Amino acid sequence: SRQNISYLSFMDTVYSIWKVLLKNMKEVFAVNSKTADSFLLFLSVIYRSIQRILPIDKTILISSPFCFILKTKGGFVLLQQYASCIVDFLYQGATLDKAKRAIYQYGMELTLSMTAAVLSILLLAAFLGNFFWGIVFLIVFISFRLPGGGYHASSYRNCFLLTNSVFLVSFAFSSVFVNISNAIVVIFLLGSDIIIWVLSPISNPHHPVSERIVRKNRNIVRGMVICGTLFILLGKWIFLYDSLFCMYSASIAAVAVMMIL
Repeated sequence: SRQNISYLSFMDTVYSIWKVLLKNMKEVFAVNSKTADSFLLFLSVIYRSIQRILPIDKTILISSPFCFILKTKGGFVLLQQYASCIVDFLYQGATLDKAKRAIYQYGMELTLSMTAAVLSILLLAAFLGNFFWGIVFLIVFISFRLPGGGYHASSYRNCFLLTNSVFLVSFAFSSVFVNISNAIVVIFLLGSDIIIWVLSPISNPHHPVSERIVRKNRNIVRGMVICGTLFILLGKWIFLYDSLFCMYSASIAAVAVMMIL
């Protein structure tokens, strides 16, 4: 059930939970204690800054464990409103075409949404004890998704949750790939390559593009499939990059699944 609680009480509770969690990071997530201490310091700075910036009389409207909205003066501080504030600031500091405000607004929303997802995935990767795998996943997933397309969530919140979930599943598959036969992983990788080769680019009905752009994106994706697969296989058998090979294969599989959906 929904309930309104004091903003500062909510923040104090969240901060306390994070503080306990991070102090036990080494045992819970097998993360270096210095990493936990550094993030705790960063979180403390952010927390104190928010306390100074936002009025005390605000309340938090909680509707689920995964989504909360900061309520103030009858409005809701959502991603769109943050983006609008930034766009307003840009208009104040530069001469921009007012007719293109919607374009700037949409671009800023995408930027904020992607930034939040990237930071969250890197944080999850650090918690899980393999920051490198988080970087590999982001490079592969984003680079293929931009020209190749695929399933898109209906909202920024759903997109954030879906992207983080896909990373966690890919991380789990990578951990499995490390302990199974290389032949099975190669079959998994080549099967994903074939799916991407055949299906890409996936057109978005809300953002139609010309046939020329479609052909260009198809060639880009297919070139990336060939170059990426050759590079990762050579790295596996010549330089023994087992960890990179497993995470790349899981990430490519995630791209293929998003194209099937």
